[in-house]
Amino acid sequence: MKKFILPIFVFLLYFCNYNPLIDNEVSFGQVKMSIDMNLAPEDVTGLAGILTREGFDSVFFNFEIIDNNAQALIENLEQGQWELYVKAMNNNGVILYDGSVTVEIIANMVSTVNLHLDPLSTTGSIQIKITWGDLPGKQKILFMAQNNANMWRVLSINLDGSGFQDIIAGSYPFWIDNKDKIYFRSSINSLLSYNPNTGETEQEHFIPLHGNFFRYSTQYNSIVFDYMIEDHNWNIGYYSLSNQEIAHVVTDSSWNKRPVPLNNSDWIYYQSDITGTQHIYKVNYGGTQII
Repeated sequence: MKKFILPIFVFLLYFCNYNPLIDNEVSFGQVKMSIDMNLAPEDVTGLAGILTREGFDSVFFNFEIIDNNAQALIENLEQGQWELYVKAMNNNGVILYDGSVTVEIIANMVSTVNLHLDPLSTTGSIQIKITWGDLPGKQKILFMAQNNANMWRVLSINLDGSGFQDIIAGSYPFWIDNKDKIYFRSSINSLLSYNPNTGETEQEHFIPLHGNFFRYSTQYNSIVFDYMIEDHNWNIGYYSLSNQEIAHVVTDSSWNKRPVPLNNSDWIYYQSDITGTQHIYKVNYGGTQII
């Protein structure tokens, strides 16, 4: 059986309902699940699930598949821990893959669960790995710092100051799009990715320049950076993820550093001393610059 990874995105939507006929407040929640069927093996044509909890009736449900996306909505779940069981079947109803995970329903909170289904053997069993999405005040900040041995490390921390994590050796970390991987520079020319769910690293791109200050541009699906030229001056360029080519944007052989692409625009802001004094400039991706 072909090895595959099937991510299931489970959105847990929580709210409180108060029943005036009952003395105590009762909290209910919804569980909305979405699965991209393009990532599933061809022999998987249907999915079903069960939510169970001791002392409560089991909730059986099927996924509705529309345009290669399987969705399910379960309402009126009381807060607490529920066991989610998912099975993937073929046209004959034979279970090819199955697995389970604990889901925590908490009142007045909104969270995203990212479940990765990995086949463990040819018997069709799977492992579900769960990663909670960002909660209010828990968004991650990526940064880098040197340790006591003067080695650069990729670090993260929540906006509220909690959850500090020393992730991996490297520098200039950044996310791309859905933040399921951290990209970082492992050497002068190599960009690696780190998967927080699996702890695995992977070589992503080789950039034949001494680059620093990597930033991702959503507008152009590219990595903007500065790179060293002769006499220790720096230019500004970007690496296109679409065609894996480098474009040179600022090539005046001055000290041009720290480029920042502005979201949803054509501009890259950077620092330069071309006039003898450091100023902030902006340049578009075609090379037209303005002080």
